[in-house]
Amino acid sequence: MDKVKEIDTIIDEIETTTDYKKKIDLINYTKVKIDKETDRVNEIIDEIKNLEPKKHKLYKKYSISELKDLYDTSDLEDKLKILQHISYINNKNESKLFNVDI
Repeated sequence: MDKVKEIDTIIDEIETTTDYKKKIDLINYTKVKIDKETDRVNEIIDEIKNLEPKKHKLYKKYSISELKDLYDTSDLEDKLKILQHISYINNKNESKLFNVDI
């Protein structure tokens, strides 16, 4: 979010600057920043799309409702881990329910 604010500040500076050389430099700089941020967001989207169920020892002691509360207060990296762990728990429960050995 800080990067968005930084870009917004630069855009405001572009609008107020009368020197065309400086405007061009700021526009080019802003374009590079936006491209980097776009790449970062796309990487995060790909990571979320390819999220696999995984057991995380850190979240082993929590119930799903506790994990939900943790999710609400966590940063992005931890949120992905929590989602992986919830998915793991769901798969485990599904397996218990539907894969009954006779």
